This record gives sequence, C-alpha cells and structure tokens, in this order.
Amino acid sequence: MYRSYGSSGSGEIVGIIITVIIVLVGIFFACRELMCWYYKINKIISLMEEQNNLLKHQMGISPTSAVHIPSADDWVCPKCKNNNRKTALFCNNCGEKK
Repeated sequence: MYRSYGSSGSGEIVGIIITVIIVLVGIFFACRELMCWYYKINKIISLMEEQNNLLKHQMGISPTSAVHIPSADDWVCPKCKNNNRKTALFCNNCGEKK
C-alpha cells in the first residue's frame, strides 16, 4: 500500500486559510483600536501645546522661548541683579555663587 505522509487534503488547506484570515482580522481590529487610542493622545497633546502658546501670547511671551516667571521664593544675584530659581546654586546669568 502506498501512503502519503505530510500531504493534506483540500478541505484541510481551506480550514487553515480561514483560520489564518480570522486571526489576521482579529489582529487588524486590535491594532486599529490601539492606533485610535494613540492618535487621540497625540491630539490632546497638540491641543495643550496650542493652548500654552496662546496663553504665552496673551502674556506677551514668545511661544518658543522658555522664560522663567519669577516667584517670591527666587533669589536675586548680588552681582548682576538677575532673578534665579530658588533651587539654583549659581546665578544662571553670571555664574556667581548663591
């Protein structure tokens, strides 16, 4: 008798193809949900950056500059009279020690 090992019938191949298609559709929907979530986060961040730029514009600050707004806890350099953050050990303008 002749036996064929490793060969599969056409019904088995169709079953494998359908299973692969179902798995791929499941992966597509999972990735789609992940991408939608990801882009919503990016949209929120871009809206917040736009809001910050508008607030800086209203305050008269350039939106691209990182300006430190002085607070009551800041210290003034005795040498150059620059306002420095309270955590700074040296003046950020002239380098004078606190």
